[in-house]
Amino acid sequence: MNDSAQLRSGKGSRDENFPVASWLIKRRHRPVILAFYEFVRVADDIADHPTLGAEEKLARLDRLEASLLVNGGEEPEGVALRAMLRQHGLPVRHAQDLLNAFRQDVTKLPVRSAEKYSVVCANLVSSLLVKERKRILGRLRPGGFLVLAGILETEFSEVQSGYETAGWRLVAGRTEREWRSGVFVERQSVERAGA
Repeated sequence: MNDSAQLRSGKGSRDENFPVASWLIKRRHRPVILAFYEFVRVADDIADHPTLGAEEKLARLDRLEASLLVNGGEEPEGVALRAMLRQHGLPVRHAQDLLNAFRQDVTKLPVRSAEKYSVVCANLVSSLLVKERKRILGRLRPGGFLVLAGILETEFSEVQSGYETAGWRLVAGRTEREWRSGVFVERQSVERAGA
């Protein structure tokens, strides 16, 4: 499959709310909006495709962006949108923003994972450690160890509280200059071991 349109889910501008919304738009603006819709629809179908791996999805999104930016690109939806944007004097920025969002969807970890590990190490900013704790904890086997590192000492209590709320307990820690790390285990594991 060279053409990403072959990955289409079957959804199109006639299947969703687009036909109704298009009646509200002046006829002269409809072609550029339809081209934008088709571009985004193909990007969404790439990102959500059930059998493509993450690398292939990202490569296809990159090709879609190249066809938007460079003459001679091969993805028809990118070429069509590029022509429409030029014709109307509009920037490509909004299409690129959506491609970046789809790339994040592709690279973001799902909440649940078939792969489970005995040890998970995470060295991320504290806000992300707290926000993504379900995804991080979803990678651990029962009885596994979670090692969080590279956390500013002033922010560690917030991270610790977030994981304790999720049923985990700090069992070891270390501070070096302004940085703090900690090892967490499920509270149930600690209670079973102490019983």
